Amino acid sequence: MQQIAEDSGAFVVATAGSDLEAVLAAKGSGAEAYSKESKDIIVNVDIGGGTANAAYCYRGNVIHTVTFHVGGRLIRLEPDGRVNYIAPALDPWLTMNWFQLREGERVTYDDLRAIATALSRSLLSGLSGAPDLPDEGDLAAELLRIGREKSRYKSPPIYARLMISGGIGQWFYAKEESPRSINEVTVHGDIGPLLASTLREVCGQMGISTIVPSQTVRATVLGAGMQSTEVSGSTVYVEADILPLRNVPIVQLPPMDRTATYEQWTAVFRDVFEQAAVWYGEPSVFIASVEQRKRVMGIALPALQHLSYMEFNKLAEKLAAQFHIHCPDVETLVLVCEQDMAKALGHRLRLLFQGHPKLICIDQIRVMHGDYVDIGVPIQDRAIPVMVKTLAF
Repeated sequence: MQQIAEDSGAFVVATAGSDLEAVLAAKGSGAEAYSKESKDIIVNVDIGGGTANAAYCYRGNVIHTVTFHVGGRLIRLEPDGRVNYIAPALDPWLTMNWFQLREGERVTYDDLRAIATALSRSLLSGLSGAPDLPDEGDLAAELLRIGREKSRYKSPPIYARLMISGGIGQWFYAKEESPRSINEVTVHGDIGPLLASTLREVCGQMGISTIVPSQTVRATVLGAGMQSTEVSGSTVYVEADILPLRNVPIVQLPPMDRTATYEQWTAVFRDVFEQAAVWYGEPSVFIASVEQRKRVMGIALPALQHLSYMEFNKLAEKLAAQFHIHCPDVETLVLVCEQDMAKALGHRLRLLFQGHPKLICIDQIRVMHGDYVDIGVPIQDRAIPVMVKTLAF
């Protein structure tokens, strides 16, 4: 993949993890834009063959992601109901729910429907947030959860409406009747159609309001195709010999009111860098040169209405401290500032970082979660060309 990216110039070619896939699907399905108009938290769940990638959107921004082992091809079958495959990740959940499902044996329509219904309930339980003392349904949902967040049992935000994208989303919103026999269920050799229909029924039983997305099966691809080009202002900070950079992943501070103070900013630094370590912890993104493969990460800082000199210094100190705690292995940090403060911030952080990491601060650019940026060499020593984009894969 990296070699393709080398040969393709300004285009990004890279693989996305489940969290980034959730963000991209939320863009492509329209959930992100819908949340901006509705002012409610909207969760988009992109359900494919093996995973359900959920992104919680609020006021046009993704504020939380979570992924579950829920998908149409976790169980694969012959037209006569013989089970060909059961995903290993599903075994603990099946055991907890007392389902006797084995590869090589036939399963009845009623049993398969019971499994799909329980799987739908576990997914919706996990999406709705877990109480302090989880009941059996919440524990079942936990067995399906993927990633580091599982160990912390961190509750997702409470959402107002649900949107389903991906292959299961296409079936979820279909007008056809639910499959009524093993032969109808196994039209694609898996439980996809039955999972979609039971998920639709359980949403109705639980009173969950759903929204039709603008795209279902193509949501992630369309989200990955969105891109724009911007050029930063001339007041930037760039350390020598590290440009150009390609494929810099961006983590954005949570959305705040324009009147937010620096105290509100710095209060979320820990969560932002923790999230950055989860999303971009694997050394899968590199700068352009094959000879200089080094880990690079970007943080987006929104505008502050007022910032005194003392507050500015404290902000820089807290940012540097949280970086060193959570992302010590990152070798190049890119800060993308919405307001004109990049040069001053860069010089202050250079003293705090003492050479690690290398640093770039660019300003007057707006980026979001899931965006990637390419940063070119200075134009006549006055401005830095920046390509803001998402993934192409």
